[in-house]
Amino acid sequence: MLGVLHSGHKLVSPLGVGLMVSMLLVVATGFVGRYFLVELGQDLRDQQRQLSVLRDRYDSLALSAVGLKDEVVVDPSGLKVNHLLGAISDLEFAIGARETLKRALNRWVVTHILAAIVMYTLLALHIWSGVYYGLRWLP
Repeated sequence: MLGVLHSGHKLVSPLGVGLMVSMLLVVATGFVGRYFLVELGQDLRDQQRQLSVLRDRYDSLALSAVGLKDEVVVDPSGLKVNHLLGAISDLEFAIGARETLKRALNRWVVTHILAAIVMYTLLALHIWSGVYYGLRWLP
């Protein structure tokens, strides 16, 4: 915010434009890493926990229904095996999709670090040019 205020909204030099773009890129990638990926990881852990509970319920039902052939097996809570299998399938698909998204978004670290390196380099050039050209009038 201070960088935007410092610019006075006058982006006339290529150095200023590059510094502003790299600064906004660092902020955007930092936001993705700080909030979105953390939330995605927590949701993934919760879904994996739910999947293990559903698989345990299915395993207990499968053991109790070994001798039954055409009867509909029902969980003590009233859940049918077909619904339980559907829930397990849906949860496995959701976990797979979230893991794929998390792997794709893990590239944000590289983008964030590269943008920060560019930003600090441009910032050093900005400070140097301010001192070099701004203090030339001093004796």
